[in-house]
Amino acid sequence: MAVRLFMLAALCATSLVAANNSSCGPKEPSPVKDCQNVDLGTCGNACCFVDVSLGTKISPDTAYATLKGYLAANGTDGSYSYVTGPDSAGHNPSDDLRQYNIPWKYILQGTHTTTGGYVDKININIRVDENKNTVLRMGSVAGIHGALGDNGQLYKTMRYMLDDGIMPGLEMTMVSGCGKK
Repeated sequence: MAVRLFMLAALCATSLVAANNSSCGPKEPSPVKDCQNVDLGTCGNACCFVDVSLGTKISPDTAYATLKGYLAANGTDGSYSYVTGPDSAGHNPSDDLRQYNIPWKYILQGTHTTTGGYVDKININIRVDENKNTVLRMGSVAGIHGALGDNGQLYKTMRYMLDDGIMPGLEMTMVSGCGKK
């Protein structure tokens, strides 16, 4: 009986992972939308860094609350998470940088779990540029050692996050990685 319950729980967990709409999947090249930016080891491992201008209508405070809320709610497909709390040495820096009177107002971190079970880091900072625009710097790095290629997943992770009802249609300017030539 216990074995059957375990198998049922494992099957349910697998079906939850399979329902993840933010993954590129195993087929190469991926036919999934927004998976065309394949990176091959730009950061040693695969990575993708982009800038996203939110203009002057979205404040850093609103951008932070929206992004943190999305991550904390695990996105809409259950594949995202917000990272907080101390590391193994007890360090637990605040996301709020406003007290330092620098252009960067917030910094936060999350993760994305693919349908294959890979867990990648998402790093985000929010600043105000010289024209008073709110700018996101978003980066995603493959979380497993030896991930030379990402099948476009790291770009897809951030594109999906923005388009998934929180800030749809914004241009993502590739800064590094993302298969950028």
